[in-house]
Amino acid sequence: MRFPTRSTSSMTARSAKTDNHSLTLKLDLRRQLLAPFSAAHPLRVLDCCAGHGRLWAALRGEFPVASYLAFDLQRRPGALRCDSARWLHDVPLTATVVDIDTYGEPWRHYFALLSASWPQPDMLIFLTLGRGLGNMGAVSAESLAAAGIPPKWSPLMPRASDVLRDLLNTACLSLCHAHGAQVVQSLRAKPHDAATLYFGLWLRKDLS
Repeated sequence: MRFPTRSTSSMTARSAKTDNHSLTLKLDLRRQLLAPFSAAHPLRVLDCCAGHGRLWAALRGEFPVASYLAFDLQRRPGALRCDSARWLHDVPLTATVVDIDTYGEPWRHYFALLSASWPQPDMLIFLTLGRGLGNMGAVSAESLAAAGIPPKWSPLMPRASDVLRDLLNTACLSLCHAHGAQVVQSLRAKPHDAATLYFGLWLRKDLS
């Protein structure tokens, strides 16, 4: 099954060679989903990999963000230093927007989020999937498990082909259905000059 994502030419035309990779492209993707989502839902943001905070510094000036909590594995101003994937697993969720802007794979965070109790049926999720960056290009045990492949095979595939990686990504994204979540809207963007993918997902769970 193909995960339903939409990609537009305007979302693949720009890129920026910066540490916060393709900032303009990331902002455009988020704006396109935040605009309709914020019209019906409060924006309580959990920024799991905040870095220097440039993304949400800009977005908080454009959208009515009710609350904002930032995490990073490094010591950063305005962010709590902790493992945000573990936070998603252990702490009751109050956020309605979860941003997972990783350099590697976001699946550990994403799976913890899908398993969590949501504060409302609708959730907005942003994912950055980095690849081809040293060890970050390796196939993770999490993505293999989502596709039904034994995780012990992970060391045998340090770098997967684009076709295999796309299949694994689809398997991971589609796990939302196994957790009772349906896709309201989704977007996908890819910079021309980088082996990176950006996803925006508006998911809805039946909490009754």
